[in-house]
Formats: sequence, structure tokens, C-alpha cells
Amino acid sequence: MRYAYSVLAAALFLAAATAQAAPTIPLAEDGATVSSDVDGLCAGCFVADEDNVVSSDLTAYATLYTLAGVGGDVSLAVTFPQEMGRGTKAGFIIGNGGLLDVGVLAGLTVTTYRDGEVRDSGSGADLLQLQVLNDGTGRVLLRASKTFDEVEISMAGLVGVARELFVYHAIAFPKPTRRTVTDIAYASEGATVDSDAGGLVCVPMIAPCEVINEDNIIADENNDFATISLPVGIGAWAWTDVTFPELNDTKRKVGFVIRDGVGLTDLELLGAMTLTTYLGETEQETAVASDLLRLQLLGGSKKAVYFNARQPFDRVRLRVSGLATVGTQVRVYYAAVQYKEEVSGLVDDASAPIVSAAHATAVPAEALSAPMPNPTASAANLTLRVDQPQTVRVEVYDARGRLVATPFNGPASPDAPTALRVDAHSLPSGVYVVRAAGETFSATRRLTIAR
Repeated sequence: MRYAYSVLAAALFLAAATAQAAPTIPLAEDGATVSSDVDGLCAGCFVADEDNVVSSDLTAYATLYTLAGVGGDVSLAVTFPQEMGRGTKAGFIIGNGGLLDVGVLAGLTVTTYRDGEVRDSGSGADLLQLQVLNDGTGRVLLRASKTFDEVEISMAGLVGVARELFVYHAIAFPKPTRRTVTDIAYASEGATVDSDAGGLVCVPMIAPCEVINEDNIIADENNDFATISLPVGIGAWAWTDVTFPELNDTKRKVGFVIRDGVGLTDLELLGAMTLTTYLGETEQETAVASDLLRLQLLGGSKKAVYFNARQPFDRVRLRVSGLATVGTQVRVYYAAVQYKEEVSGLVDDASAPIVSAAHATAVPAEALSAPMPNPTASAANLTLRVDQPQTVRVEVYDARGRLVATPFNGPASPDAPTALRVDAHSLPSGVYVVRAAGETFSATRRLTIAR
């Protein structure tokens, strides 16, 4: 398929870090500043090496320390060189010299400011996100509902408990925007087409039931078309199948661009059509006019007939049935799938139709397929695709951010997909994150084990 691609952004609570929009890291060399404070009755509390937080050495850190604090806290604030927008995830890279878990959020508060005025604030596990990274550090993040130019982290002293927190640097992820991606099936990229027609009212050469020029449906020229032709009579039928070159995940629109050739109303046209998806030889879902099937007007009298698929599929069938009062002629231009994708710095085209009149140049992409089956009691299979040869490590993390399995660690090639398998027999029931990290990308998928 030809499509525009960006690594999916996935914000998972206490999960392995995912591919996201490029973060903003405020550094002194760019104009960022840092300050710290010790407040209240915090005996023996201090902030050390605060300048490290805006240093270009991202491995350096400041230390927040409390000793038997009662009603006091220590804090560190970083001012950005520029104002950050609403929806930004802002916070800090932190560590404690050991394994980070959700307990580290106790007593932590992240606050954003603009011109010294509080804008947003969140404390503890209810309002903050912790994303554990591979090197033992983690991101503690707050989603900002208002613009800001400063972010602060504070740690409250706990009665009788000494606490030490390493703060490496502030970080901000701009709000990802979503765009509509449309994939059209082309023979040049591996799509195939098949068709059939029949019925008791079909008479060869006189009143044929046929699909003419089926190969045009997967031709590179989107204005070429096949024709489904049926005589008068409810016993006539014809279908055309398009098999996509790769698996389509859930939550995607799927359908065909068509054009009626005999002046049917939309209601008549919808009543004559059925869409069915398949995975291999297994029927997945069927949509008819009274249930799920949709018709959308495009330019030049073309229409998109589609439905929202909830199950994975690799093939879609358009079936047209004959009508009792009039013959049927339907032009079929091409099959397509459409889905939303989170990207950075691109405007969402929320009003885009299911198909586009032109197709874009292919852009190589890395992808980690959804686990199947999911949930699973025994094992799940995934497929990894890369756009260039590289070493890839695939890891599985539990809900506390702990590494529990490494299904793959080795070379991956763009010449063929890499099959992955997560063995669930030794893992307890729960939600897990499968993370693939290569030299040019990282991607994650959520996996549920249930017994």
C-alpha cells in the first residue's frame, strides 16, 4: 500500500517508553533557566547540583533530598525559552538509583506556570503518569490543559522517611495531532482481486450476470473501473474480492469507491450491496444497509460504500444483488482502508472521505502488528517490519514496568517480515506492553493475558 506513515504515539501508564513526538528539552544553551527551593519544616532537606538539569549533558542530574520532613518539601523549577501549548505533556526525567515503580509518585507534584502564575498541577498516581525507560530512569508527566513557560517538580518530606530523587532534565511532548491516512489497494504493491457472478435469472449473451475488467480495481490508475452488471431480478448476484498486501488492524474504515450507472437512489443502491471482511478464509464481519453500512458522496458522482471494521482483516468483498424492478450496473473503482494516526506537526484532516482521488508516493515504514490473539491464555503472535536492515530487540514489560521476557533480539531485514511469538504460559494474568526497539525506531503494543 502507498501511504504516509508516522510511528504511532501510545501513552501507556507505567509502561515501557513509546515512540512519541520529538520532545522539547529546555537547556541553558538555548535560554532555559533553573531554580530550586526548600520549604517548610523539612529538616536536612536540600537540592544539589541544580544546574545539571539544564546542562547539555543529559546524563547529569540534580538531587532532591528530604530527611524526616514534616509538612515541608523541596522543589526544582525549569523555565522554558518559549511558551508551550495546551495539551503538552510536561514533566521530568527522574531516577532513584533502583527500580522505579508507582510508589515513587507518592509525595511528588508537577506544576506548570506562565509568568509565575500556576496553570496546572498534579500529584501522585491519580494525576501523574510514570513511564519507565530501559535505562532505569522514568518520565513523570502531567498533561497541561493551559499554555505554560515553566514546569516544577516538588517532593514532599514524609514523617520518619528519608527520600532521594535524581532529576535529570525537564521534558515536554507537544500535543500529538491526528490525521486521516488512506491506504488504497494496488496490484503493484501486492493486492489481488477475484470476482464471480451468477443467479437463476442470468442468461449468457442475453441477460448476463458478470464482473467486467476486474483487474482495473487494483490498477494504479484510480479512474479505471470494473463494472458489475446484473439483469432485472432478485435472483442475480455478483461479488468482487480485494485481498490487501498486509493485515489491517482494528478500528479502520474499509470499503470501495463506486458509481451507479442506472440512476438508483442511495437507498436502492445500499439495499443492493453487502460488505464482508475476511482474515484468510475466515469471515470476520458483514455489513448490510440496515446495519453498519454507510454511503458517502464524493466528487464526480462517485460514492464510497464502507463500514467501520472492528476485527482485523486482510480481504474485503463487495457483493451486489439484483433488484426486482431494474437492472443493476455498478462501476467499482478501487478498494481502500482508512484510519486515524497520531503524528506531530501535521494538521488533522478530519473531514477527509474514505478515499482520495490521488495516491501518495510510498514511504518506507517500520511497524509492529497487533498481537493475535489478544487477549490470550497461552501465546500471542506479532509481525515486525522494518524499512532498513537493523538490529531489533523486542521486550515484554508488566504493568509495573518490569522486564519479564525478551522474545527477540537480533537482526531484522526489510526483505521479509519477522515473526514474533510471546509465550504467556509463565506469565500471570494481566496487561503487558510489548516493545520493539531498533536503531531507527521504537514501537509498542498492548497485550492482555487472561485465564
